[in-house]
Formats: sequence, structure tokens, C-alpha cells
Amino acid sequence: MGRYSVSYVIRHLVTTITLLCSHAWAQSSGNRTKPSDFFWQLQHLEEFAPTGNPYIGGQNFTYCCLKAVNQSLDVDSRGNLVLLNDWIVLPDGNATHLLDADSRGQFPCGATYNGDPNGAPVVQVNYTWLADECPGWERSGERNLNAWLQPLSGFLLPAIIFCLSVPRRRKLYIFRAFFVADLAGVKSYVPALLGAIGALVLVTLDTIIWLSTCFAFAGPMILSGLYEALLDNRILEFLRVKIHNQRLTLDMRCRCLMIILIGNLDLALDEPQDDHSATSLPVELTAFLTGDSLDVADSHELEHYGPEVSDGRSSGLAGRYIDTSGFREASGPPRNPTRPLLNQEQADTARLGRISQASHGSPSIDRSLTGTADIRQEFTPIQRQGTKHLRASPWRHMEELLYGIRLFDDEDQGRKLSPRQWPKHVCDMGPHCRVRDHVERPCPRTGKTERQVRKTKTRLRTMLHCQYSFGSIVGAPVIFFLGGFIFALLQSLEGLGDEDIAEDLAFGQWYMTIPHIAIVSGLLLAGNNPNILEGVFATERDETSDDFRFLGLQFELAYPSCYKVAWQWLRGNTKKKWINKLIETYETRWDIDFAGNRDRDSDIEYLRAMTTLSPLDWFLVLSLATLLLGVPFILAFLTAFFTPEIGLSCRSLTFTVYACLEFSQVLLWLWAYAGPPPPRSNSSKHVLNFLHRNGWLDRHGFYNPTSTSWLLGPRKHRTFRHVWSKTRQQPVRAFWCFVWYFLTTVFGLSAIFTALGGTLMQLMGVYSAGLCYVTVENWTRPYDKRPMPVISSNSRDMIMYASVYWKPCAITAIVFMTVVSFVGWWYQRRMRDMFATCTFTYSLPMFLIVTGHAKDLHCQYPLLNQCL
Repeated sequence: MGRYSVSYVIRHLVTTITLLCSHAWAQSSGNRTKPSDFFWQLQHLEEFAPTGNPYIGGQNFTYCCLKAVNQSLDVDSRGNLVLLNDWIVLPDGNATHLLDADSRGQFPCGATYNGDPNGAPVVQVNYTWLADECPGWERSGERNLNAWLQPLSGFLLPAIIFCLSVPRRRKLYIFRAFFVADLAGVKSYVPALLGAIGALVLVTLDTIIWLSTCFAFAGPMILSGLYEALLDNRILEFLRVKIHNQRLTLDMRCRCLMIILIGNLDLALDEPQDDHSATSLPVELTAFLTGDSLDVADSHELEHYGPEVSDGRSSGLAGRYIDTSGFREASGPPRNPTRPLLNQEQADTARLGRISQASHGSPSIDRSLTGTADIRQEFTPIQRQGTKHLRASPWRHMEELLYGIRLFDDEDQGRKLSPRQWPKHVCDMGPHCRVRDHVERPCPRTGKTERQVRKTKTRLRTMLHCQYSFGSIVGAPVIFFLGGFIFALLQSLEGLGDEDIAEDLAFGQWYMTIPHIAIVSGLLLAGNNPNILEGVFATERDETSDDFRFLGLQFELAYPSCYKVAWQWLRGNTKKKWINKLIETYETRWDIDFAGNRDRDSDIEYLRAMTTLSPLDWFLVLSLATLLLGVPFILAFLTAFFTPEIGLSCRSLTFTVYACLEFSQVLLWLWAYAGPPPPRSNSSKHVLNFLHRNGWLDRHGFYNPTSTSWLLGPRKHRTFRHVWSKTRQQPVRAFWCFVWYFLTTVFGLSAIFTALGGTLMQLMGVYSAGLCYVTVENWTRPYDKRPMPVISSNSRDMIMYASVYWKPCAITAIVFMTVVSFVGWWYQRRMRDMFATCTFTYSLPMFLIVTGHAKDLHCQYPLLNQCL
């Protein structure tokens, strides 16, 4: 008793004394002709009968319990209390045990826990009687606050706070007319009030829509976030290794860091912009050799050979090439010079062949310098194409920004502002050439270049620190959410066996899914507000809105920007697209070992290997996603399953259906974004080759069912005839696309209905219906074949289940969420520190390693340092 408050003990003591006095009065009066003479709770019973419609919540199951007790008791001729049926479960069927329970304050109808582990006697009735006498359900009200107020204030409202911290792409548009009322006069107060009410309605609807979306796609959101977190970690690990090995150029190091921060934005490279274009403001680009600043507008035509520089070096071939013949590439033997080349490469080879003829046989520096004028005539100016007519692309703007810190130039017009990462070796002698002047000289590190490097460093650091910290967006809501758990747990300890408290705990454990989404999204390094990137890139954009309508509702971008943030369930795949774009742009090297040679950059190939997840990596990501999805389900299921009626019933079925839908969504996400298995290398005619990359399924679009650009075409051609024509051309691919979107829609809508429907039914009290008093396997049986439902409270089994299952599950939920929050905070802090370290060291000098046949590698380092 020491663990209970004094008021609690006094209240129950007064109740016990009152019951004893009432019982003594009934005994002394000799009036023992009916059960109400023994139990004051049964007196004037019909006066408390519910008067509302039971099918819309007007039922009262406490009254039903009292009615069942009254109908199961009688008084014999000697004035003794007897049982008429087996509805009241008592030892030996003796009614005196009911009197003893009443004297202990444990009358079965409305009993509460008072420290007695035996609890109150069980009252169970025939299902036929329950359906006839007590149909419908009991609406939640002030008499049972634990049934609706605790889950609403303790779990649902904090879950809403969590979902608002999850980044999203669009939100419901709120009309500006709601906020433009002139408050100068009294007449404007009414329009202002109406506008405020209208805005409140739209904000509430928008919150409900986003909460529904989070519940519908919780599985893909968590899985995609974990996928992005793993990719970020792999990129930082790649940078750490390559910075230590001094293998990457400055612009490539910075490019990788930028992808971590902005890789959650749409690349926007595949479509011309119809109605929303943007270009970067002039960014300082470092001119060749001199490092002079160039505007983007003036960099559309850049000469490969500029004027002579102040240090006396010529800007011709001899001035642009240095001897690195002493270097040998660490990644394999010389490339095959007879390898087929692209058209652009063939043209470059022809030009380089003519260049080498001028200096053939005279590899000395002096002879090469004399051919500078002829060499310049062989090269045409580089035509840099503008991007003003194209869609606003963060990739293009990033390349413009980083062009000023490039190490080498690029003559490929298709790459636009994507410089090469290795110096050219212009000589027709092949890899055996040892002439230092035949190797391209890097762009010098001038004062303006150093300032551009410092500016880029500041941009990276500022973009990282402009994001909200993990504690500010997740930490405070987690404390709020855990407070609801702790309060419900303390209530359950004080009132063991209270079904309402057990159901509160079950729904709170179920709602843990939303905090897990917020935790995963909060530990990522990519910023959620693209306006920060607009400021860094100094982007000019028009004010044309990018809204669209759906079901009569207008939706706008969550952040008014020319860049679009990917939905949370697409962030991992979007980050992978950025990595693939970088690999596609920079994986091929031209003219590195000798003129006309083409091979792959081993560093970029290493990045591809690190960011391509192996089966073990996918198993790790899936295990973490299953843990974050499965623990809330298991805890909620156990709590609801072992709340009488024991078994799979209304609440536990709701949790089970939702979990199945979310894991199905995870499988759909893997189908769409995990990609095909790599091709088999040991057998060319294996029976399972159709499953792998370039197999039959891959060729027919099975592993890319979300792609609809081939089916819909441009916006102006999106007609039914066009779609039907494309479907007939590729029926198998259209079938995969239809199946994926159909299943995603069905599973998503079903998850919304399960989550919101289950929540509303719990808050309103629909789950108190008679159907929920029996398990699922008995729902299809006739009424007379169904088991007897228990309609009493605080039974011995309830107290036992509360001690064995309810309390441990609640404690586990508190500990698990605390651990997940701490791990999320620790991981993000670690990633931010790794990013800051890479940002600090990314501008350190770089030593190039290229192919050659030198005797001494160390002799070339001073020369390279001087050039850098």
C-alpha cells in the first residue's frame, strides 16, 4: 500500500465502508427478495438504461454488465443469493464469493485495481444475448477519458508534430486572400476573421493529408532514408580514402561533397523546361593558365590556348604539358591502342596525330616550343553552350559553380562545364613517350583561384550549418512523445487490468512508426530547403507558380524554389541518380596514356563499386528498416493480443493488416529501385539469366516499373490515343508499369484507411462493439456458436496480463525509442564531423598519378606541386 497516494487509499476506504454499511443494512432489514437488496449497484437499474441509438455510439456496456449480473442472480425462499446460470464465474459456483468480492470493492461491473491481484469476478454472457440486449457500440465520453484522451494527447498529437518535421515536396495551397484583409477599420475585422478560419481549415486538412501520407508510405520512407544514409557514408568514406591517397582533383572532391548536400533534389536533366526556368547568376570561372575571372556569359567560347602568362610560360602545347613519364598508373597495364573509339575521339585523334607530326623525332622542349603556332591552328575554340533555355537543374548549376576550381579543361562540347580529371598525353609515340612537354600542364593555382577555393569551402560549410540540428527537429518531439508513454505506463501501474490503458499503450506503440520516419529523415545530411541552394548558386528564377490540382485541391511546392525536393520515399533513389550522373560524366578518360586512347577512371570505378550495394548491404538496410517497422508492430500486437478477449481481434487485426501493407510497400520499393542483379559471369546460357541485368526481364522494363516518360511522352502529347499506341508497342513493359502503380495505389489507400480508420474507431469507441469481444476466427460463425464474451472489468486474468505483457511492452517501447533517437543523433553528428573534415582537407594539394615509364616517381612531385 505504500506505493499508493494517501488520497487513493482514503477514496477506496470510504468506498469499502459504504459497501459494508449497505450490505449490513440489507441483512438487518430482512428485505432480501431480489439481488438489488444485496448489491446497491443493481438498484434502480432501468433508470440508467441508455436512451441513444446504440448503432451510433449510444450503448453503455457498464449497464449491460449490471443487467447481466442482475439476470444471473436470484434469491431463494430462505433469503440466500443463488446463481441462475454460468454467466458469473465464481469458485464452486457459490454466490457468496460475489458478496466477498463486493465487500473488497471488486464488484465486477466497473471494478478498478486496488492492489488485490485476484481482481473482480468475471462476467461473461452468451453472444446471442449480447447481440439482442446490447447491440452497437459505446461512444467515448467523459466517463472513460482513458479510451480517447490519452491516445489523442499523448501519442497522436506528438505524431503530428513528428510528421511535420518530415520533408515533403508539396503542400496544400492556402489562398493569399485569407491574409490580405485591411485591418485599418472595424469593417475589415469580419473578413479577417473569416480568412483566419478558412486558413485554419486548410492547414488542418493539409496536416491530415500529410499524416495520412506518412502512415501510408512509412515503410518506403524509412527504407529510402536508410538507403540515402548508407550512400552518404560510402561517399564520405570514398573521399577519405582518396584524399589520403591524393588521387582526386579539387573540383571532384567538392563535387562529391555537394552531392551529399543537394542529392535529394531532382536532377531535372531529362526535360526542357516549359514554364519554370532558372539560370545561375554570373559565377567566377577561372580562366585557363592565368586564373583570371570569367563570367558565365563570357565563357560560352573559351580558347584552349590563351595568351602568355606573366611567369614567362607559353600558353601553347609546351606551356600546357609537363613531363610525367616517370609515373606509372597503379591500376593496370597500358591500354590497347587499337580499341574502338567514339566519333569525337576519332576526330581528336586525327587532330592530335597532326600535332605530333610537327614535333616527331624532336622530343626536346625547345623543338616543341617552336611548333606552338602551328599547333594552335589545329585546335578550334571550345563552344560553351548556355543553359538558359533548359530546365532549372541543380546539376548544371553545380558544374558552373565548380568550374572555377578545375584542374584541367575539357574540349568535349557535350559535357559543357564538366572538366576532365586527368591530363592528356599528346604524342603518337604511345605510352613509351618520355617527353615532359607532351603531358598537359594543370591550370595554375593563382590568387583568384585560391579565393574561389575558399569561397567554395565557405559555401559547403554554410550549406551544412544552415540545416536544423537533429535535436531541434527530432529531440524535443521525442521527449514529448516519451512523456506520453511514461504517463500511460504510470497509469497502468496504478490501475493494472484497465483495458483502456492497455489499448492506449498499444496505439502509442503503433504510433512509434511516425517518430521513426522523422528520426531517419532527421539524420540525413541533405538539406530540406532548396532556397539555401538558390542563395549559394545565386540563381535567378521567374515567379511562375508550379502548382497542380488533384481532386479539386490545389497543391504548391513546400518551398517556393526552382529546385524540387524529392519525396521522402524517393530520396535514396534520387541520391543514387546523382551518383550515377557523376559516374556517367567522369568515368571515361580520353588521351591519358597516349593520343587516341580511351579507358575508365579507376577512381570513379571505385566510387561505383562503393555505392553499388551488395546483397549483404541490402540485407543490412532491410534489417534496419524491418527493425524500425517491426518493433512498433510487435509491441502493439502483443499488448492488444493479450488484452481480453485474448487472441486476434479488432485492434490486433488493425495492427496486423497495417504491418502487412507496409512490408508489401517495402517489397514494391525494392522492385522499383533496387535494380536488377548483376549479370552472371560463370555461365552464358544459365536458366536464370533472364533475372539478371540485360536479361529478358530487364530488357522489358521489369526493374524500372515507375518509368512513365516513354508511355506518356511530352505533356502536350498526353492523349489517350498516344498512351494506347505506346502500350501496344511495348505491352509487357506497360503491364509491369500498370501492376506496380496499381498495387502501390491499393496498398497506400488501404494503409491510410487502416491507420486513420483504426485511430478514429479507437478514439470514438467503435472498437467497443460486440464483434470486438470475440476473436477473428469466430466472426463468421452463427451467434449461438460464438464464445461467450467477457463484459466485466479488472479480472484476475487482466491483472496478470498487465504484469506479464502490458508493462514490459511499454517499458520496451520507451527504451527502444530512446535508443533509436540516440543512435540517430550520434550517427548524424558523426557524419557532420566527417563532412567537416573532408571540407577542411579537400583544398589540400593533389599529386597526380598517370601512366608512364619512369625510374623515379618522387622526382616528379616537386614539379606537380609547383604547377598546383
